[in-house]
Amino acid sequence: MARCTILGNHYQMPLVIVYGNPCSGKTTRAVELQQAMEAEGMRVVLINTETLKVKRKRGETREERKARIEAGRKEYSTEYIESIFERFGDPRCTAIICRLPYELPEYQLESVVRRFGRVRDLHMICDREGLPRGYAFVRFRDPESVDELRDREGRLRDMLRCRCVVDRVRCQDNKWFPRRLGGGLGKTRQVQMKKRKILKHSGGRGGR
Repeated sequence: MARCTILGNHYQMPLVIVYGNPCSGKTTRAVELQQAMEAEGMRVVLINTETLKVKRKRGETREERKARIEAGRKEYSTEYIESIFERFGDPRCTAIICRLPYELPEYQLESVVRRFGRVRDLHMICDREGLPRGYAFVRFRDPESVDELRDREGRLRDMLRCRCVVDRVRCQDNKWFPRRLGGGLGKTRQVQMKKRKILKHSGGRGGR
């Protein structure tokens, strides 16, 4: 059975939370509440996986995931990447700064990266709404600057808590695939957050 809780704040904007077990009728109940409130002349904003455009893959089987990855690999092409980042030129002069703090402005990142070499261009990737996605492409004037940045990645991580990788898409001749297609390197932010949560709640007095 779906239940709802009404919360209020100092802006006089009540928040109605509909919760319950899976398949308990939460979506139907939320739509009914929305229609009833709109009939009273209230302005209602419905927030769920559909309005947020969240793709649900929790019920995906192993065979379906394998078929999806294979289909995505067939459609994946380096020409698409090159059409977007063709202005970066030589891939040996291009570095990818990933796991950036989302609140980091572009000018601050550029000021830090300039310490490792001469920067020709910097492009921070954002989504359709203009919000940063946590990584940026940096084009240096020479490949030696990229090597310098990778050799001193520890210093970069101390300043920004991020890491640097090369433009593998164009350096490995169609042998590189992103994480969503079964490729990628390293660990994701989710793994780091899980480990941080485990370390935070672990420990104790112990015993004899």
